[in-house]
Amino acid sequence: MRTIVIANSKGGVGKSTTVYAIAAGLQRMGKRVLICDCDPQGNTSDTAGVDVLSARYTLLEVFGGEDIQKAIIPVKEGLDVITAGLSMVSADRRFTDFADVFRLKKALDTIRGQYDYTVIDTSPFLGMLATSALIAADYCIIPLTA
Repeated sequence: MRTIVIANSKGGVGKSTTVYAIAAGLQRMGKRVLICDCDPQGNTSDTAGVDVLSARYTLLEVFGGEDIQKAIIPVKEGLDVITAGLSMVSADRRFTDFADVFRLKKALDTIRGQYDYTVIDTSPFLGMLATSALIAADYCIIPLTA
């Protein structure tokens, strides 16, 4: 599984749009894709058709030690989502130990054989969530405003 993170500390540069476009393109090519929404705004999850407010397990529960399988929401054949939602705002206050930034990588490692690609959206804030995403990444794309 290859992990692609879309990151930029500036908002409004198209991170969420880029995540969904890459994931949808890979899915159309027959690849198995997981979108991991690390942005508390949840725009990528919303674009994928996931009701962020009704998700029982989110990325916050995964960071808290829940099995990542519980947080995976099937969207369509070959495309699944792990949503963030507003509860993720508390992540930087809740997870303060240095080792916490490795939780996402460890969780993704447990599902490595299920997907060809994981595409991760980040918030425009270089906190614990974005750092965790970058640690889990094989590749990082930084969209910029032209």
